[in-house]
Amino acid sequence: MILKHKCADSNVCLVCKESFSTNILLIEHAKLHEEDPYFCKYCDYKTVIFKNLSQHIADTHFRDHLYWCEQCDVQFSSSSELYLHFQEHSCDEQYLCQFCEHETNDPEDLHSHVVNEHACKLIK
Repeated sequence: MILKHKCADSNVCLVCKESFSTNILLIEHAKLHEEDPYFCKYCDYKTVIFKNLSQHIADTHFRDHLYWCEQCDVQFSSSSELYLHFQEHSCDEQYLCQFCEHETNDPEDLHSHVVNEHACKLIK
């Protein structure tokens, strides 16, 4: 039998004393103290990896609400619910993108535009 000696404090952050199961996790955590992290606007989560923030927001805050109305920020769990909601808005109304000058009279077109053109702005 081969026994490996493992130092109990080998994966502990020197700044905040948080302990990690692997050195790789410790190294990624240490970046929070060295780099400007991305902050979640819905909770106190932060990370230096933008992809992790995107995944956190999708998994934690929008798991059941993948669709939303850009006009009034109401959230829905299906595209059909969103479409029914869009019909509540005036049919003569022009839908304006909140991030640029895109304008349309089709709410689905506005939703697609925002998702495709401004996804990174939705997270900030």
